[in-house]
Amino acid sequence: MTIFITGTYTVDAATTINDFDETTFELQADPDAGDPALDNFGEVFLTSASAGKTLAMIEVDPDAYGSVFNEESGVLSFAATGVGEQAFGVRYGGRASFANLGEFAVSSARGEAVGVFAKGQAIVANTGEMTIGGGPSATGVLMRGGGDFSSSGELRVSGSQTAVGVELDAYGSFSNAGVIRVDGRHQGAVGVQVDSGLDFFVNNGSLIATSKQSFASVGIAIHNPGDANVLVLENHPSPVTPLGAKGAGEIGILGSAPAIANAVVAAIGSASVELNEIPLTAELVARAAEHSDR
Repeated sequence: MTIFITGTYTVDAATTINDFDETTFELQADPDAGDPALDNFGEVFLTSASAGKTLAMIEVDPDAYGSVFNEESGVLSFAATGVGEQAFGVRYGGRASFANLGEFAVSSARGEAVGVFAKGQAIVANTGEMTIGGGPSATGVLMRGGGDFSSSGELRVSGSQTAVGVELDAYGSFSNAGVIRVDGRHQGAVGVQVDSGLDFFVNNGSLIATSKQSFASVGIAIHNPGDANVLVLENHPSPVTPLGAKGAGEIGILGSAPAIANAVVAAIGSASVELNEIPLTAELVARAAEHSDR
């Protein structure tokens, strides 16, 4: 079901749509009706299990100057569970504005989630709660055509492989007086460095991969330690950066490869053996084992 909007459309009740497979609200240009706008005071819950599809909860046509207002009492929620499903909360084709005062959530358990995507010039303001992610890849706000992002509320983005809070092009402006938290980059960084530390795969004692190319060809994906424990300390700004900003995942790279090397040394069982280079090739490990005092 798609509701085509010209002029102003108000939602003031609870709406639940399960297994939807097309845009729910589409804002279109109509010179006689004025600029299209969606004003949500109610609760909208959408779920989808469309594998490989790209779906948007709210779509704004390229030739329309569309506005979306999620009021303080409003809830806009889109949960996708299909494999490879790309889920957009609001997707703008042209000039646009989006204001969130309430609760706004977009998730894709096995694909990509994007909260707000704008190709044209856009104004995005958040004073409420925005929660984006829950799967492999997530982006809170993605603005390709320039514009302004400001927030005094909360923006939380999580992705096990890729997580981006706000991405603006070269002539966008950014102002944050609230909380922006990006989770998942930490686990992803750990996985990247674990993969860099390992350069071979052994099956029943037989070496079946000796390079990155053959490593990938036997179906071994990059290691993703989803159970890596991450402690995020908020309200502790960095003392060495101008705005107190910290990285969103770089720290996970530092300790992963040494941990792998230490585990191999422990397995060899010799305190006299040192492994201080990566990747840990089969030749390197075999040479270290030869010098073991076990």
